[in-house]
Parts: sequence; C-alpha cells; structure tokens
Amino acid sequence: MNNKLQNTKPHNFITASLPLICLMSMMCISVQIFGEDASHGPNQIVLFICTIIATIIGLAKGFDYIDIEKI
Repeated sequence: MNNKLQNTKPHNFITASLPLICLMSMMCISVQIFGEDASHGPNQIVLFICTIIATIIGLAKGFDYIDIEKI
C-alpha cells in the first residue's frame, strides 16, 4: 500500500473539506425541511450521498477502491 500512496495526488484544503461541507449543508437543509422526522430517513440518505462524494474524490486522486474500502 505504501507504493500506491506515492502514486496518489496530494489533497488540497477544498477537496479534503468538500465532503464535510456537503454533509453539514445537506443535514441543515434536511432538518429545515423535515423537522424532527429528519433523523428517520433523510439523514441516512445524506450520509450515503456524502460517502459517494468522498469515494469519488478518493478515486480521482488515484486511490484504488480496495484501499478506500480498507480505510
């Protein structure tokens, strides 16, 4: 895995914080729209979407899916 890490592109602040920014903004929107019911379904969808965003960023930076899955 160390050999693979040398072939990956470095992250900058924006790509590293993009999943967190998306998570916080979508959670706020979810709570505003659904109120108390946001914890049942919409929050799980938001978490799933942010996981997909983080995976796409990792793949774009040169990580293999198997390495991302191990982390």
